[in-house]
Amino acid sequence: MIFKRCILMIGLMLVVLLSGCARPDKILASKHFLVRSPASRQAELAKIETWRIDGAFSMKQPGQKTGIADYVWTQQSRKNYRISITSPLNLYFVQIIREYGTVKLWKNTTHVSTAKTPEGLMQIALGWSLPVSQMSSWIKGMPSEKAGRYHAEYDHFGHLVLLEQSGWTMHYGVYKRYDGDLDFPHEMTMERLGFCVKIVTRDWFLPLYYRQLEVVG
Repeated sequence: MIFKRCILMIGLMLVVLLSGCARPDKILASKHFLVRSPASRQAELAKIETWRIDGAFSMKQPGQKTGIADYVWTQQSRKNYRISITSPLNLYFVQIIREYGTVKLWKNTTHVSTAKTPEGLMQIALGWSLPVSQMSSWIKGMPSEKAGRYHAEYDHFGHLVLLEQSGWTMHYGVYKRYDGDLDFPHEMTMERLGFCVKIVTRDWFLPLYYRQLEVVG
């Protein structure tokens, strides 16, 4: 089982690396998607406050080589989360944990520092940072309430395909259906001031509560 998972993750990493920060392809029409309004989709996504996802991402900064890593993001509540980042060949392992109003960052099992937000800690430990608080919404395929005004574009099914918010531009590609009528992005690209991050999500795991909610609702 562990070997199979490693093979899958290596394959996913290669897909991300080979595609670099190229923008995702446009979403193709599919009979598996329901046509819904963007407001309806986002209302359902906003209810989801706990989940776990895993996948891989690549990043490109001006003047630097493309980096790649895999991740596991566990959102424990609206404010608390645990994000694990592992580089190829396990050269480094980072955990970002937010609990009780503070953020702790661990690198290779060593406690690096504690702060109120993760961005500064990531910059110190990794040399780059991402807006994690806003990304808890963006990665679901919806604008962030915390990030203020935005510009958004949607496809025929009500999926978010372009989002400009908080200085970032997000392009969304393939969507996949999980649990009932919930569709989540499989690929997204984030760009800001020459910094580009492409994220590919392999799986979404939702608590049983949300699955029941979709059936009952």
